[in-house]
Amino acid sequence: MLNVFLAVFWAITGVCIYMLIERERPRPNLITPYPLTTLTAVLAVYNVIRWWAIRLSGRGVGSRSDWRRPPTRRPGDDVITPDPNFNFTDQPPAPKASEVPPASPGANGSGDGERK
Repeated sequence: MLNVFLAVFWAITGVCIYMLIERERPRPNLITPYPLTTLTAVLAVYNVIRWWAIRLSGRGVGSRSDWRRPPTRRPGDDVITPDPNFNFTDQPPAPKASEVPPASPGANGSGDGERK
């Protein structure tokens, strides 16, 4: 697909260079009277030939569908179970009765601040 894009890019660039620069001023003393336009035409044809060769060889669009990602582990690797202390997906266990902090007194310190 990249080769098609590049072929179209060079073809459009060549046409623009011809229309804007080289149309009124050909250079008859050179091998080609339009050197920049000829260069872009050669690059466009080169990319079309590369695209065509890739399509014929079968490495084109359908080749990625056969490809499989290699496994992340080798078959001989041992599976190590993770440490359960680092499992943060479960809820933390409820605190024991001996670990419960004492109830805090009310706003005035008497403990009756909540009751009315």
